Amino acid sequence: MLLVTAYLGASSAGVPSDSVLKTAGYVEIVLAAVAFYLVLAELTNDIRGRAVLPLFALNRAPQAAAQAA
Repeated sequence: MLLVTAYLGASSAGVPSDSVLKTAGYVEIVLAAVAFYLVLAELTNDIRGRAVLPLFALNRAPQAAAQAA
């Protein structure tokens, strides 16, 4: 996601249209909102000692082990 933002920001450097720059700005806002939620969820779950806000963990290792067997 950060790579997409950097690409959109860099590609709008010589473009007379503002649409690419505005798209990069919207992507950055979404990226900031996701980062804010992750920090809020980590802190809330750590303080409460239980899962209050879901973090949507990627559990790829158990699936890979099951497929290898």
